[in-house]
Amino acid sequence: MLAPITDRRTRTLAWATSLAVHAMLSAGAFWAGTQGGTEAGGDSESREIGIVLRESSLPPSPFESDSLSDADVPTPVEATPIETAPTEAASLAPSAFSDLLEQLVEPKDPGAGPKASAGGPSAAASAPSGGRPKLPIGKARVKFLGVEGVGSRFVYVLDRSISMQGAPLRAVKTHLIASLEGIGPAQQFHILFFNSRTSSLDLTGGQRRVAYGTDENKTRAAKFVLSVNADGGTVRETALEEAFAFRPDVIFFLTDVDTPMTAGQLAEAIADAAGSVAIHTIEFGKGPSDGRRNFLVELAEGTGGQHAYVDTSMLSR
Repeated sequence: MLAPITDRRTRTLAWATSLAVHAMLSAGAFWAGTQGGTEAGGDSESREIGIVLRESSLPPSPFESDSLSDADVPTPVEATPIETAPTEAASLAPSAFSDLLEQLVEPKDPGAGPKASAGGPSAAASAPSGGRPKLPIGKARVKFLGVEGVGSRFVYVLDRSISMQGAPLRAVKTHLIASLEGIGPAQQFHILFFNSRTSSLDLTGGQRRVAYGTDENKTRAAKFVLSVNADGGTVRETALEEAFAFRPDVIFFLTDVDTPMTAGQLAEAIADAAGSVAIHTIEFGKGPSDGRRNFLVELAEGTGGQHAYVDTSMLSR
């Protein structure tokens, strides 16, 4: 009767042991599932992914540091400036006209200079005085051999007949080029020389217009003036008619009075001026002025201009 009881106890112990082992295995499986995600048998759908930082064998860059020392900052390299050649426009720009005067003209002593005549103001009368009203925009005061014109369009009408040969014509050239200095880029000018015919400055390509007073135009005008010679007779009327065609505000008219204009010619010139053109006359004569009224005095008075007299015997030879 003892054998069956022993077998029953053995089987009961084996069953209990097996149950304990299975319980331990189930507990282990459950714990693994909660820690390992789906791959470990758990019910989580995702898992955290970590980034592993490994120490590099390369030296650290100085720019990775929050605080840099002077030794860490790279030394800046200064760029070498590039030298550029001057542009064509800059290399061809004309020099200031006032500087060009010294290069083109050797000043001549005009002697006593312009003198007062019987019918016109003296040279001193045309000198600037204090308190004069400001000029309108675009106008200028321009001097020439003792007279002064105010305007924006200036025409010079100048005698180059044989009587002007030598010192007289040299003085005309010197004072004319100096007079151009008073004309600015906002004003316009033209130059006519006459003997028995008229020689005209052309700065507008044959268009017969006044030119603006730029340094370039005045430089070209100065070269034209220096090329003029004295010869031939004297025909003034044609030169004056041509001057009016340029519609100036001011005409500087220089000649002698050896062959006077007729009363008809004088009246026609004053009528052509029509109160809009001031004709400033410069009279060249040998010796002191005789004080008599002549056509140049009347022409200046009839057009609101000034008259000056120049004793050519006092000019440097």
